[in-house]
Amino acid sequence: MKLISNSLKPDQPIPEQYTFARIATENHITLSDNINPHLAWSGAPESTLSQRRCHR
Repeated sequence: MKLISNSLKPDQPIPEQYTFARIATENHITLSDNINPHLAWSGAPESTLSQRRCHR
């Protein structure tokens, strides 16, 4: 299976618009845009009914 993203770059931090919060100059953090990045996949077996993505 192959997973691709036009929003995320290999070995780079996740851009702030795709995160829940960002570092703030005051109050430690502030909420971010929290939008979903582009994700696409191919090559899953035909019998696949669903997929789960885990982030670490």
